Amino acid sequence: MNIDGAYAAILCEIGFRPELANALFLLSRSVGIMAHACEERIRMRPRRHIHPVDWEYDGPAERECPPAAQSERVGVSAESVGKTPRS
Repeated sequence: MNIDGAYAAILCEIGFRPELANALFLLSRSVGIMAHACEERIRMRPRRHIHPVDWEYDGPAERECPPAAQSERVGVSAESVGKTPRS
């Protein structure tokens, strides 16, 4: 599940009607799109062609994922990922 699925689940749990939840989803997405468009206008020329192979990533440096043993210390195990709790 991605953030949109989690957002929808939370809204349903707190009693939002699906129509209103859709409106809130669109509103939150539009803010991200506007921020992305502003960043693109500031950093690069508009409507540029990006070569499929000849490009360079300029974002944050790659991070190492913690080993599984470290994840288990905070209560997440590989077996529990993607499973729902039983009642």
